[in-house]
Amino acid sequence: MDSSKNVFITGTSFATNYPVVNPFQSTNHGTTNVFVTKLNPAGNKILYSTSLGSSGFDNAAAIATDKTGAAYVTGTVGAADFPTSPGAFMTSCPSICNTPFLAKFLSDGNACIFDIHGGQ
Repeated sequence: MDSSKNVFITGTSFATNYPVVNPFQSTNHGTTNVFVTKLNPAGNKILYSTSLGSSGFDNAAAIATDKTGAAYVTGTVGAADFPTSPGAFMTSCPSICNTPFLAKFLSDGNACIFDIHGGQ
């Protein structure tokens, strides 16, 4: 939850029809993609919901929020076409993926930072 008691959910989905609202990425781009969903405090309204991923097997591991309501999601990247932002530490995973990522979503769901970390 954030300081306004909004609820954040992340996970991994095989679905091609996961519900999206104001999405950064509107469809699943691979076998599995990460999803990030923000619900109001009552849990009865989606404030934003998006897919995030590459053409491979992408997985979510954790989510946290900061005092501004931004959400930080971590997990692993499954293919080299995972979206990154300009100036990212790494913009592509090594030849064999399964590399950690960090994504930041602003309080309105706009993607702010995508960064792939480390190597094999």
